[in-house]
Amino acid sequence: MRKYLIILFLLISSVVSSQTILNIEGQTYINNDPAWTGILINWSSPTTFSFRNNSITCVNTVAHMLSAGAEAPSTSDNNLDGEVITGNKITWNSAGVVETEALLLGYNKNQIVEYNYLDKTPYAAVFKSGNSSTGNMTFTSGGFAYNIVRNSQVHVRVKGMNGVPIYNNTFFDNISSANAFIYISLNPDNGKTASAGTKIKNNIFYTTTGKGMIYAQEPGDLSGLVCDYNIYYSTSGGPHFYNGSSWLNFSQWQALGYDLHSVVLDPQFIDVTSLVPTARLNYGTDLGSNFQTGLSTKASWVAGSSPATTNQNGSWQVGAMIYDVSSTPPPPPPVAPAPVIGATVVENATPSLLEMTYDLALNTTLIPAASAYTVLVNGVTTAVSSVAITGSKSQLSLATAVKFGDIVLVSYTKPSTNPLQSTAGGLAITFSSRATTNNLVASPVTPPVTPPVTPPVTVPVTVTMNISPNHVHRVINISLTYTGTVSDVLTPELVRITDTTGNLVFEQLIDTGATSIRFPMNLDSGIYKVLLFGNGVQMASQRIRVY
Repeated sequence: MRKYLIILFLLISSVVSSQTILNIEGQTYINNDPAWTGILINWSSPTTFSFRNNSITCVNTVAHMLSAGAEAPSTSDNNLDGEVITGNKITWNSAGVVETEALLLGYNKNQIVEYNYLDKTPYAAVFKSGNSSTGNMTFTSGGFAYNIVRNSQVHVRVKGMNGVPIYNNTFFDNISSANAFIYISLNPDNGKTASAGTKIKNNIFYTTTGKGMIYAQEPGDLSGLVCDYNIYYSTSGGPHFYNGSSWLNFSQWQALGYDLHSVVLDPQFIDVTSLVPTARLNYGTDLGSNFQTGLSTKASWVAGSSPATTNQNGSWQVGAMIYDVSSTPPPPPPVAPAPVIGATVVENATPSLLEMTYDLALNTTLIPAASAYTVLVNGVTTAVSSVAITGSKSQLSLATAVKFGDIVLVSYTKPSTNPLQSTAGGLAITFSSRATTNNLVASPVTPPVTPPVTPPVTVPVTVTMNISPNHVHRVINISLTYTGTVSDVLTPELVRITDTTGNLVFEQLIDTGATSIRFPMNLDSGIYKVLLFGNGVQMASQRIRVY
């Protein structure tokens, strides 16, 4: 295990006119102790500090990986202003949701953090300040630029710091939906003043987990925010953003004046390790000579060597990886838009037919195999006998008919042969566990020929449903109050949740006579309607707000 404790042999240190010069370059740090406190930089006096082309690999869960700043104000504030952290490979190899910070950069400003590859680090970079008497620090130069951050809980944390530039980075996550790529807030421990003037331009954001793109904890954190010329892509729904009070979709976010030149598209990475796009992405804006040089598409990270770089050329490219003129491949052919799935229904007249409707006409000659689909009825797999396509509908014939009250989920995995596609060639995306509207009604109850021996069943006069609290988050609590006698003929047996357009988003069976119901859910923020059914009859409804 290499240790940073022999630092006198690993760095060049001198004092010139009371200014300490401290350079750490070409070192490899490997530590498998979860209690390791990381690399600690002494900045008790004004220091010109650089950390270049090093490698850090660890599993620590209690501290930081590189402490080049502080957690709280002190007499050493600003002694590392303008520090340079560049060309480093930083890898965290543990697991779980922890608060380990790869780069702690607190209570200093104007840091130059560029050309780094941060992999699986819980909090990749943390810029923080805040003082009850002097307020937040403010960037006037430097910034977080041309870095690759992969699979972090939070990729950049701005905490009580003003004017932080976040330019031309590639943010990627296919592991955790925790938190958001960029998290902006006040520093709750010191100062408690919102972070203002954050600048977010020319970045790529890519998630397969539905991770939030930008999270502004308080409305004040949007003060002076400049956010534009970015690429956003989520394979599990559209990008979403938090504005200090609620989650917004891309259109709602743009309505606030942000990302008016940004686009939602797949950057089509060559692989999910190098995160090099397959072609130039000319969607950026010129950020000036200070940010002219980015990572080359041939860049690699080896301790002691700088990753290859290249200058922006022609139209300004987004992301950390920049194609130079000589290596730029021809642009790919235009890609037809993917058909988007809408309603998914089993109708009462055809209980063995599950029908999915798309927003585009589908190719009727290229039909996916039945094995591309999985249908669960009440959690049990039901075989798909055949697949048919007509117009904009994909129809699955089920081996077993659906019954009233069944909860039906359908999944589609894009096959290599005959994937579902539009007539223009746009490929439908994979989806999983999509709720299906079950429109079957209960069979009428045939009265017995002879009067029953037991007293007739009494139908309840009313059922009152109450949802509390009505601002629902993750878990919904429903209480039912009956006026009359709970009946086997007409009693609540099914809860459905629909969005404002009437589309089914959730369905749950309930026990006969239940008075208290609690179940988890995972819905986007917005307004929904909760419906209570018994024997095919709607018995109660209530609107809820999910945040």
